[in-house]
Amino acid sequence: FSLDVPAKYFARGMQLLAANELHPALTPQAFSIMQRQQAGNWRGEIASPGFLNDIGLQRLLVPPGDPSLRYPKPGNIMALTLAKVKAYYERVYRPDMTTIVVVGNVTPPEAMRAAIDAAVRAANAALGPNQRIAGWRLWPEADFPRTHTFKVRRDRVRAWAAVEQDLPLQ
Repeated sequence: FSLDVPAKYFARGMQLLAANELHPALTPQAFSIMQRQQAGNWRGEIASPGFLNDIGLQRLLVPPGDPSLRYPKPGNIMALTLAKVKAYYERVYRPDMTTIVVVGNVTPPEAMRAAIDAAVRAANAALGPNQRIAGWRLWPEADFPRTHTFKVRRDRVRAWAAVEQDLPLQ
C-alpha cells in the first residue's frame, strides 16, 4: 500500500506506515466487504472479452498446469476465511523485505532520516529476529534518474541498490 502525506507530516506518516505493517487492521467486517468486492471484480474480469482472449492465448502457449494459467476464481475467493488469510499472512509476511519510497521535496533530510530510523527501530522492536529490517538507505537525490519520457531509469537505481555499504541499524 502507499501513503501520501504533506512534508510537514512526514514523521507521523512513517509512524502510521510502521503501525500498519505491524498490526494490519483486518476486521471481520472489513474482510467480508473486501471478499465480496474481490469476488465480484473477478466475476466480471473473467467474463470480459479481453480476459477470455488473453487466457485463451496463454493456454495455447504454455503447457497445461503452468502457473501463468492461474487466476482467482470467485468461488475460491468466497471460500476463504479470515482465519486462513491471517494464517497465510503470518506465514509469508516479510517485514525485512519492506521497501519504502519517499518522493518529493521533504526537508530537511536529517529529519526524514530520523523519522525513518525511528519507525524502523520501533518496527524491529516488535519483530522476531529473522523478520527485522537490517538497514535502509536513502536515495541521494530529490528524484530518481529519468528518461526523456520521465520513466525511472531502473538500471541506475538497481546498480545503486546493489552496491554493498554499511547501512544504519546494523
